[in-house]
Order: sequence, then C-alpha cells, then structure tokens
Amino acid sequence: MARKVVSRRNGGTRTGRGTGGRTTLPSGSSGLRLGNASFDPGGGDGSPGDELLQAVWETAPVAFCLTDARGQCVRTNAEWQRLSGLTDAESRGDGWVRCIHPEDIAGVLSQWGRAKRAGRVFVADFRILRPDGSVRWVRARASAIRNPSGKLIGYFGIDEDVTERRYDDEFRRMVLGVASELATASTLSEALPRLLEILAGGLGAALGEFWERDSLTDTLRVAHVWFSPSSRKLAGFVRHSEQLAIPLFDGMPGRVMSTGKPEWISDLGRNPNFFRRRAAVRAGLKSALAMPVSFHGRVIGVMAFLGHRSDPPDAEWMRLLHTLAGQISQFMECQHTSEALVRSEASLRRAQSLAHLGSYQTDLTLRGSTRWSGEVFYILGLNPRESHLSQEEFLSRIVHPADRLRVADAVTSAARRRQAFDLQFRIVRPDGTVRHVQNAGEPVLDGKRRLQGWVGTLWDVTERKELERGILEASEREQRRLGQDLHDGLGQRLTALELFSESLAADLRTAAPHLSESARQMSRELRKTLVQTRLLSHGLSPVPLEADGLMRALRELAAGIRSMARVRCEFEAPRSVALGDSTVTTHLYRIAQEAVNNALKHSGATRIRIRLNRGRRGLELEVGDDGRGLADSKRPEDGIGIRVMQFRAELIGASLELSSKPGRGTVVRCILRKLP
Repeated sequence: MARKVVSRRNGGTRTGRGTGGRTTLPSGSSGLRLGNASFDPGGGDGSPGDELLQAVWETAPVAFCLTDARGQCVRTNAEWQRLSGLTDAESRGDGWVRCIHPEDIAGVLSQWGRAKRAGRVFVADFRILRPDGSVRWVRARASAIRNPSGKLIGYFGIDEDVTERRYDDEFRRMVLGVASELATASTLSEALPRLLEILAGGLGAALGEFWERDSLTDTLRVAHVWFSPSSRKLAGFVRHSEQLAIPLFDGMPGRVMSTGKPEWISDLGRNPNFFRRRAAVRAGLKSALAMPVSFHGRVIGVMAFLGHRSDPPDAEWMRLLHTLAGQISQFMECQHTSEALVRSEASLRRAQSLAHLGSYQTDLTLRGSTRWSGEVFYILGLNPRESHLSQEEFLSRIVHPADRLRVADAVTSAARRRQAFDLQFRIVRPDGTVRHVQNAGEPVLDGKRRLQGWVGTLWDVTERKELERGILEASEREQRRLGQDLHDGLGQRLTALELFSESLAADLRTAAPHLSESARQMSRELRKTLVQTRLLSHGLSPVPLEADGLMRALRELAAGIRSMARVRCEFEAPRSVALGDSTVTTHLYRIAQEAVNNALKHSGATRIRIRLNRGRRGLELEVGDDGRGLADSKRPEDGIGIRVMQFRAELIGASLELSSKPGRGTVVRCILRKLP
C-alpha cells in the first residue's frame, strides 16, 4: 500500500512505500516524521513542525523510546522516564535494558533480535523492575525507521503500562475459575487440586499445597498438592513434603494455622524457619506464600504456593487471595449447611417412614403445584419415580369415593377461613386396598393474609383404626353380653321375686293384715328395680339380633324420646330393612342415638325425624331436626359427637354427611353402600 507523506520543508510531496515494521522518512529529512512535522533524534532546526512534534513527544501519556540503527537508545520522553524510573541519561545506550526484569530479559532480547532480523514489528509483554523495587507490566511495540533510500536509521518504540489491565484480566480469570470449580464440585477435596492449579498459575508459582490438621497425630500434613508433572525436581520436593508431619505451631504452615495471618518468605534457602529449605533449594524454589483458609472463624487449612521468583505479591494480589479464600470459606459453609440439610432430610425420611407419616407442600401461585415426600407415595401405594400427583388427582383418584365430598368441603371451608384443617378419611390404592389416613394442613399466607398454599402431613392411621375398631367391637360385645346377662339372669330373678312378693302380700291379707302393706311395698320396689334393670339391659344391648333388629331398636328409640323428652320424634321406614351383621346394626344405631342426643342438647328442636331407607346410593340412615342449625363460622367436625359418628361410619365402610343452615335445622346422613 502507498503511503502519502507531505513535507512542508521541501515544499513538495513524495511518496514512500512502507514495508512490514518499517517507517520511511521523506527526502531531505534525517529524522523521524510525524504528520506534517519531522523530528531529528539529535535535535531539530526550530521549525513549527519540530515544535509540534516536541510537544507531542513530551506531553503524550504514552512512553516513547528512540534508538539508533544498532538499538542504542538516543532519546526517551517524560512518560518513559516515569514508567521505567530511569532518567533520560540513564536510559541512553544500553541503559534501557537495565529496567527489564531479570527473569524476563533473556526472552525479551531474544524476541527483539528475531524481530530485527525479520524486519517486522517487535511486540512483547514483559515486566520492568524499577529502581524502587516495584514491578510493572508493559506492552512494548517497536518498528524500524528508514530514510527515503531505505537505509535503516533507528527504531521507534512505544511502551504501554498494562499492569492494571493484566491484573484485572488475571484476577477475573482466577475468580471465574475458582467459582466454576466450586460450583461443579461436591466437596472441597474434589475441588482443591484444580483450585491450587488456578491460584498457582495466577501467582506465577511452580507448586501449590494444601495443609490440614491430622486429628489422629495432631500434626499438619499435605492433603493436596499441584505442580507441573514435567519437573523432576519438583516431584522430589513433593515426595519429601508428603512424608512430613509438622507440629501444629511450627514451620510456615503451623505459624499461619496458629496466627490466621498470611506469611511471605522471599528466600527459602536462607530462612531457618523453613523446614524444607534444602529440598527447596534442590528444586530451584526461591519463595513461598502461605494463606489461611477459615471456617466459622477457625483456620481449618493452609494454602501454600512456592515459586522460582523472589518478588513478593503486591497488595492487589493479596486482596485477591483474601477474596478467593473467602469464596472457599463460603463454599465450605454452603457444603456444611447442605450436608446438615441432607442429614436432617435423611433423619426426617427415616422418622416419617417409621411413623408412616409423609409431608407435602402446595403452592397456589404455581397453579397448585404440589411437592410430596417419598413417604406419601409409599402410603398411597404409588411409585414416586413414575407418579406425578396434583391435588385434584389426589382427590379424584386416591380419596375414597364415599369421603370425597366431605374432604373437598372441609378443605374449601378451611381455605375460605384461612385456617388449618385436620381430617381423617379413607384412600384407595391402585391395587384396591383401602387405607385410613389423617391429613393435617396449615395455610401459607402472604403479608396481606392472602392464601398462597398449604403445608401439611399425611399419616397412615390404618393400624390405629384397626386397633380402635377391635377395641370398640370388643366393648360392644361385652356390653351385649352384660345386657343379655342382666336380661336373662338378674331380670328373671327379679321377675320371680316380684311374683313371690305379690303372692306373699295376698296371703298376708288374711293371715296377718298388719304385714300385708309391707309386702305390697316390697313388691312395688321390686317392680321399679326390674324396670331399671330392663332399661339398663336395653341400653347395653339396644339392637336385637334378629334381621329386623335395627328397625325395632330405632322405633323404640323414637318412642323413648317422645315419652321422656316431650319432643315429637318419629321413625320412618318406607320399606323393610333387614341386616344380618350385628356389628353394622349396632354402629348404625349408635350413630342415630348420638345424632338424636345432639339435637336434644344443642339444637332446641321441637321435632326430630329418624329415617331408614334402602335407596339408590345404598342404605341411608338420616336424622333431621327443625332446630336452630349451625352458623357458618362453626366447624361441626370439631365436635366430639360428630367425630364419634364419623369414626363409627368409617369402621363399617360408610360415609357420613352433615348439612346445616342457621334457622333451618340440621341433617345427619349416614350412607352404607355395601350392604352386609
């Protein structure tokens, strides 16, 4: 590509052709040309162009260095002097080489030589060591300067301070690398080898170690190490380190462990407090940096980095290391919390399994999404890996058909009142097995008391129900036996005594008139005792064993209420109902008896109706009254009487429904779908 160069000094325009890494000066100029101005490295002629170039040279925020054809420095600007720490006089000749870091100088001069021989632009990143001992990173660029005839007359160099940029890039790379490793690792031990590699690479260290406490020997040992596997000298040093057991407060790791502060050693070979100094010298290691790793305010490990360089990390690097150590501590905190949570969840699952107790959480803000614990699926007879169960599916598929309406009404009522619920009902497993469960739920409310969801438990109470049923049936059998014994034993004896006393009173009327009245009084008392005995016998065994025993017992119940409570109580049975199971008939009678007693005690009713009918839904027992009913704010399921009736209904496989409105009475309905 042709490059146009305008020269005011020569009053004309000449065209020179630039080549790779080469600047061509116009005719008549022996110096450097920038724009319309030229500048002779040895000094100008005072023209306006020279003054402009001089101003740029001195004020530009970029370091300039000008050399002759041999690479000897002939001129530097103020920014170069500030960056290198050398004066212009100190930089001249080979003086500029003195500012290159000793560990980088060989590589820089080698690159410089290759660039000169190839005639290309020299570009390199390296460190400079200033007279005050501080280290800066620079990016240097230098290109050849040629006159119009193509003769090399010098080199023009530009040096940019890239220390902050390099640190920022390196810091960002290290932070992202550490975060990535911690995010994918399940334990610190799994992440440490890669973490040591990342941190050692950023520090320019040859080796990274992690020391931790051996609780058995109460010493410090190397738990993890990273180094370049190609270095045989480092491999020997690592083997030596892995055999050591350092006392807790000795050596570099021990001191950092005890003080909780970082430590820097610039010359390992001359430090008597570094136990491994001979092995370090053999491996070519010169310096070491150790950092504490803390957890809950206690140092639990030490990271150490050893390198071939002696320059210490600056304050920025130390702040970065503190930040990364904090990341590791946060990871350990999260891991500790996660492990504690896993242990807690495992204990909870074990406890739930032993108690047959599961838990769930429903989020109404996510369209009623429900999370069930594994034990819930076990209770329901489902495979948690193959089953997705919503609340709607739970009600329609799992809850027993006879209990669905009651469960739905109870949950809806609890949601409307923003209150907890506690229900017992039956479920049907996929294999047809019927189980009894107790479901307790608590509402989740936001700041405005709006319902957001539910948290609750599901408890398999089948065994408890079976035990309660056995106890209740045993109690009922014992009551029937006692009632029968009273009727057949004591009742018969009292009847005989009553007849004997009446006969005695008739005989005494003529033989001993003054004793006749006492005999009649004894006969009357025996009659009262006999009546009470028969009432007690009937209370203990109210349902006759005959097939129509339930109808007879309910009819007698209504008659007894009319005579004793002075309330109009009627029994209706559109058709004859015969039941052969005494347990079922007894529970149905007790449900009717409890419903009648509740109406007498709480409703203020003047009329009670007992109805027994075989309909489309099965056998229906209904007890209704014309009392005051129940207010919406009341929860009838909280009453002991309702719970007892519900319990008896569940024992015989029936469902219990209760409907009530203020001022319109209450109806209790028990439906037995499968007749015995």
